[in-house]
Amino acid sequence: MNQKIMIFFCVFTLLFLTACNQSDHESPKHRNSNPAAESQDGGEEEAKNQNTGALPDESAPKDGTQTDDMDDDSELEYNVQPVRDENADWKDITTITQMQITVTDKKNNELQNISYSYDLSYEPAAFTGKVLLEDVNFDGSDDILLDLGRYGNQGVKYYACYLWNPAAKQYEEIPEFQEIRNPVLNSADQEILSSWRNSADSYGYAKYRWENGSLQMTARISVDYDIETMEAQMTEERLENKQMVRTGADKETIQKEWQPDTAMWAGDMAGKILYEE
Repeated sequence: MNQKIMIFFCVFTLLFLTACNQSDHESPKHRNSNPAAESQDGGEEEAKNQNTGALPDESAPKDGTQTDDMDDDSELEYNVQPVRDENADWKDITTITQMQITVTDKKNNELQNISYSYDLSYEPAAFTGKVLLEDVNFDGSDDILLDLGRYGNQGVKYYACYLWNPAAKQYEEIPEFQEIRNPVLNSADQEILSSWRNSADSYGYAKYRWENGSLQMTARISVDYDIETMEAQMTEERLENKQMVRTGADKETIQKEWQPDTAMWAGDMAGKILYEE
């Protein structure tokens, strides 16, 4: 009897152990069997945890600089004062000998003091002492122009020019700009147009561009009228290897490209006026 009880107990124990072992092997079937999906789920959970923090400031400069300390030429201030001939009996526009321009930053720190002396050997017409800001080299920064008036029988307009150098935070005089007759900005093509009248039957037109920081005449045409027939003869020259070379273009081609009879050549500088009498 005891032997039967012992045999029954051993069989029952073996059946119980077998059932437990089978249960352990079946349990992984309910787990995620895809390691990639498990990793993705973990990444999404981590991303959710990270996204609960503050978002980065998109307006902050990417290079780590502070916008409050960044220099902007649009925030510069200009104090323009004329200097007059002390020996003159009157104090009108004709007595101006110099123009003093003081440039300061937004904190009123003086950056530069420009002193321009006018050529008193000539007496220009339509001189008003005008000083204005205009982006002359199309870099997005304001440059300084001084209206020198009109000269000669043809009333040619000239300007003195100071370009803003953002690296040096200074204005630099560009003497060659003063040689351009009746300059007009063509912002669309980033060039400076120039036109003049040699005589009643002879005219000239030129285009200037900025090349590596310097001003270069890149093309010009001459328009001469026959006195008897009033027929226009046009010749074109372009800059090649630092020399102006005649192109041989015909009249129709020149007329179509240059359009010398249009109002685009008859304009003037139209920037922000800092001073004028």
